[in-house]
Amino acid sequence: MPSSATLFKYLSVALAAVVPVLGATPTIVTRTDGFPSINPVGIPLNSLTDPAIVARAPAPQTNAERFRRGLNPAKPRALTRRSLHARTSAAPCTPHTGIIKTSYLDSEENTVEGYVVKTFNAWGEYGITEVLDNALFVSFCAPSSPDEAFDMTILNGQLPIFPNFGFVAGWVNDGDLLGPGSFNYFFTSATTQSVDLVVGDNSFNSATGFSEKFRSTVWKLDPTTNQLTLKWINPDGTTVDATFGYVNDVNAAILATGDLAEVNIHFGSQYPAVTLTFEEFGYATR
Repeated sequence: MPSSATLFKYLSVALAAVVPVLGATPTIVTRTDGFPSINPVGIPLNSLTDPAIVARAPAPQTNAERFRRGLNPAKPRALTRRSLHARTSAAPCTPHTGIIKTSYLDSEENTVEGYVVKTFNAWGEYGITEVLDNALFVSFCAPSSPDEAFDMTILNGQLPIFPNFGFVAGWVNDGDLLGPGSFNYFFTSATTQSVDLVVGDNSFNSATGFSEKFRSTVWKLDPTTNQLTLKWINPDGTTVDATFGYVNDVNAAILATGDLAEVNIHFGSQYPAVTLTFEEFGYATR
């Protein structure tokens, strides 16, 4: 049974949907088939092309962050007495730059290949395109250990204020944990950098006005196959074998979950598992 927090979210959106609006037909959160919606409906969504959102200044970047993005060091600033304390230096590295290929089976068991798309859906989430010119470009530094998690930096995204390719919690999640037997999920979104699961601004929250948690330092790369997986550690310390699924309906978004079968049961869906593979590709030539 859903928790009280989950029920409150459903009720809040349902109430928002039935507020009288002249000439408007309200949309409720539950679909006509009785299953809940995996994204909020019946609420006004903010356009992520709104200049007020796009123009928000990004947080200052350290040289380590600039190196990870494949940028040159920032220009030196004049030293002041306050800035002369000792600092830990981060060694620069040569980043990998490229695209993320996707592959899943459709309802007829045909393989559908594509790329993570550079544009958001209406909720600030990332989906799939079959057109290379529309692919999302990312940059990252692969750690020496393939089991070590890293961040991905977005190079051609819509919102530079959110530079990381991360994950935002599903709006109806029943708590913060992923794992077997749980329908909880996280959508791919644009975020800031965070190892832990935290509350803060991200593309989903900017689109919806919600305050869902996010994280970004979860990616792993198989050095042999270039397949991308996740090093997902729940807030309680448990490690989860998280997988990717493609919400191949009007939502058109990639999610991560600890139990895709449970997601499909809960939402009355048939979302397929999707494989993500990194491909080195020169961004400067695009």
